[in-house]
Amino acid sequence: MRQWTIAGDYTLATLGAAVVAPDPVNPVNPVSEGVFDRINRIDRIQWPTIERMRSRARLVLGLILLAWGAACSGPADEPARTSPNVILISIDTLRADHLSCYGYKKARTASIDRLAAEGILFEQAISPVPLTLPSHASLLTGTLPISHGIRDNTGFVLSDAPTTLAQVLGSRGYRTGGVVGAFVLDSRFGLVRGFDYYFDNFESGTLETASLQVSERRGEDVLAEAQRWVAQNPEQPFFAFIHLFDPHAPYAPPVSFQNALSPYDGEVAYVDAQLGTFFAFLQERGLWKDSLVVLTADHGEGLGEHGEAHHGMFLYDSTLHVPLILKLPDAVGHGRRVSDQVRLIDVMPTILDIIGQSAPETVQGVSLQPAWKTGQLPELAAYSETQLPFLNYGWSGLDSYRAKGEKLIDAPRPELYNLKDDPRETQDLFSRHRERALQLREVKQRIVGTAARLPSNSRQARVDQETIRRLRSLGYMAGGSSRMPQVGPNQSLADPKDKIGLFNRISEAQLASQEGKFEESVELLKEVLLRDPSVFFAHSVQALNYLELKRPADALPHLRSAVKLRSEDQGAHFYLAMALMQLGRTDQAIPEMEVALRLDPENEAAVNNLATMYLQKKQFDSAVPLLERITREHPQDVAAFVNLGLAQMLQKQLSQSMTSFERALQLNPNIPEAHNNLGLLCLEMNQPDQAILHFERALALRPDYANARENLARARAK
Repeated sequence: MRQWTIAGDYTLATLGAAVVAPDPVNPVNPVSEGVFDRINRIDRIQWPTIERMRSRARLVLGLILLAWGAACSGPADEPARTSPNVILISIDTLRADHLSCYGYKKARTASIDRLAAEGILFEQAISPVPLTLPSHASLLTGTLPISHGIRDNTGFVLSDAPTTLAQVLGSRGYRTGGVVGAFVLDSRFGLVRGFDYYFDNFESGTLETASLQVSERRGEDVLAEAQRWVAQNPEQPFFAFIHLFDPHAPYAPPVSFQNALSPYDGEVAYVDAQLGTFFAFLQERGLWKDSLVVLTADHGEGLGEHGEAHHGMFLYDSTLHVPLILKLPDAVGHGRRVSDQVRLIDVMPTILDIIGQSAPETVQGVSLQPAWKTGQLPELAAYSETQLPFLNYGWSGLDSYRAKGEKLIDAPRPELYNLKDDPRETQDLFSRHRERALQLREVKQRIVGTAARLPSNSRQARVDQETIRRLRSLGYMAGGSSRMPQVGPNQSLADPKDKIGLFNRISEAQLASQEGKFEESVELLKEVLLRDPSVFFAHSVQALNYLELKRPADALPHLRSAVKLRSEDQGAHFYLAMALMQLGRTDQAIPEMEVALRLDPENEAAVNNLATMYLQKKQFDSAVPLLERITREHPQDVAAFVNLGLAQMLQKQLSQSMTSFERALQLNPNIPEAHNNLGLLCLEMNQPDQAILHFERALALRPDYANARENLARARAK
C-alpha cells in the first residue's frame, strides 16, 4: 500500500496504482445481434453476397455443415461404461512442432514421447484462438469463442449457458479438481464451474506486498498440488484438469534445462521432466493403466515467425497448431498417429464419448473416437479468431478458416495458403486464387452464423486494479474497463500485419516494465508513440512507467491522452486521478476518480481512493458512507478499515475509531498506518504507554516512517 500524509500526524492508506491498460469489450449477444455482423463492421471487409457464391461452395458447405450438425446434436446415448479416471493436461503456449514426437529433433521431451507411444497422437490439432482464457473456455466447453463469448484474457467471465466438462463428469459421480498455473485462469473468470476443488491461490500472504503478488507458479508446484488432490480419494473416479504455464514468456528455465537449448525449448524440457515425475506417481499408485490421459495446449508461440515474437496478434499455424495426445485406458490404439485435422473443441465430446456419456447440446465439437475405431473421421473445418488487435490497440481483428489443407485468414488484406505445399505459410495465394478464397469465405461466414446463434454469451468481468496488475505481470494486455472502443461509420482499421513492428516494440516495453526496467520501457515507448501517438495501450504503459518512477508530472500527459482516446475507460480515469493526487492536486483528482467510479461502481480501489481524497479535503460526509460501504461489501479490506477509523477519529467518534483500527489489525497485524493511527487515538484518550507501543510497532515495520517517529517523540514527552 502507499501512504498519503495529512497534516503530518496521521496517515491514510490507499490502494497502490497498477499499470493501466485498454478496456475489455462488452460481450456481444449472439442472439440479439449477429456476432459475425459485428466483426464484419469492425474489419471493414467487403463481403461478397451469399447468393453470388452459393453455387460455387455448395459441395463444401454440405460437408462442413454436416459435421457441424453432428457436433451440435451430440452423439446418441450409449450404455454407461466403466468410469475411467480422466486427466486433462494443458501446457500453455506449447507449439506442436517443438516436441520430438512431432518431429522436432532438438526437443528433450521424453515423457511426452512415451505418452504418445502409449496413446494416439493427432498430427493436426487446431486451437480456436491464440489466447489463454478464451482457448481454455473452448477446451472445457467444446464451444467456439463467438459462442461462449470470451474474446480476450480480461473483461469476460464464462456465463452459465455452456455446460462445462467438469459439470458433466461431476453429474456422473466423478470427483472434479482443477489446478492452474497462472492467474489468467483464476476462478473469478468462470472456468471453476463444475469443479469440486479448484486450486488458484496466488496470494503472497501479506497486504504490504500487494504489488508483488505472485501470479504464476512453476510446473513442479502445480503437479505437486495435483498429486496431493488425486491421492486424497483414489478409489472414486476423478477428473483432474492440470494447467502448466511454464513455456509462456518470459522464458526462464531452471539452469539444468538451459544447456544447448533455446530458453523456450528449455521451458518445454522442464515441463516434460515434471510430467515424467507425475506420470511415475500415477503408475506407482496403480492409476496409470486405467486412466484416460489427454495432453494438449491452448495455443502455440510465434518465436519470430511472420514477425510475431509471442502470440495473439496473428492466426498462423505457429500459434494455432497445438499438440493433442490421448492415452486411452489399457493403451487402446497405442502408437497410432492421426493425420486428419481436429480441433480443441473436439476434446470435450471425445472424452465424454469414451466414458459413454452424450455431449450437451451446446457442444460444437465432435467425438474423435472414429479415428481409432473405424480409422475415419469426418472432414472437420477449423474456425479461429483473434480480437486482441482490436480490443487492445484499435486495429482490425482477424478470423480464419482451415479445411482440406487450405487456409483463409480474413483481414483488411486477406491471405490464402495451401498448407500441403506451404506448411510455414510463406506464399500468400489470395491474389492468384481469389475465387477460391471467396468460396472459403462464404463457408466461414455460414459456420460463424451458426455458432453465433447458440445461446452461450459471456458475462462482463469486473476488472479491478489488482486483476489488471496480476494479468500484466504475466505479460497480458489487461483492460481497465468493460466498454467497447467505438468505431466510426467510415473509420477503417489497420491490418495487424502493418503494425507487427509496433506490437513487438510495445511487447518488449511491457516486458521491461514487468521486470522493473522502467527507464528502458520508457525509451522504447517514446519510439512507439513517435510512430503512432494513437495507441491507447502505449500511453497507458508509459503513464504507469512514470508513476513507478515517481514522476507523476510526466505521467500526466499520457493519462490525458488515454482519457481522450477512450473516454469510457475507467482505468484511464482512475490513474489520472492517482497521478493528480500524487501531485497534490486533489481538487482535480476527485472528479476523475468520481468518473472512474461511475464507470465501474463496484471498483473497490476507486471507492477506497475516492474516500481517501474526501478525507484529505475533510469532506467526512462524503468519505464515511463510501468507507462503510467497503467494509460491508469487502470485510477483509484492511485499507478501508484504516481509513474509516481515521475518519471516525477526526470526527471525535473515538470508540468507533478504535473498533475500526483494531479490526484492521486483526486482518493484518503488520499495517504501520493502523499502528500509527491507533497510537494517536491512544494519545487522544490519554493512554501514552499504549500509544508508545503502537508507534514503536509502526517504526519496526517501517523504519523510515517519519510520522510515527514524530508521534513517538510526542508520546515519550508526555
